[in-house]
Amino acid sequence: MNRPPTGEIGPGWEYYLDMLVAARDGSPRPDFAAYYPEMRPYYAGLPART
Repeated sequence: MNRPPTGEIGPGWEYYLDMLVAARDGSPRPDFAAYYPEMRPYYAGLPART
């Protein structure tokens, strides 16, 4: 089974978790541009687990 690259998925997960926090505590919603493609190199560089 082929999995999408981590660099494509990781920033989205972090963004959605921060959106949840913002919704719960009333803070401003984050801007997706601050996550992707900005965080893509970090997540792409993480070692793959099998």
